[in-house]
Amino acid sequence: MNFVDISGAGGLSFAQNLEYRKAWNTFNRIQTYNSNVSTLIHQGATNQHYYNYNTYVEKAEFTRGQLLHLQAYPFYSTLWYSVEKNYK
Repeated sequence: MNFVDISGAGGLSFAQNLEYRKAWNTFNRIQTYNSNVSTLIHQGATNQHYYNYNTYVEKAEFTRGQLLHLQAYPFYSTLWYSVEKNYK
């Protein structure tokens, strides 16, 4: 999914726009990774590991991106919950 069009949001500087895009993309990357791992584990794959954040900044970006998704698409809110970790 591409970044939601926030061009109509007044008052965003170029730097703020970049920060939002980075957070949005960080959420998508980590959420997709964890979703794939969860599916593989559910299907019986072994030796799969959920994503480990590299830094606290990355974790904060993930959380910010999650909030942006919830704000942009509130009717699909269940899609933006963190992936429930599935262990077998």
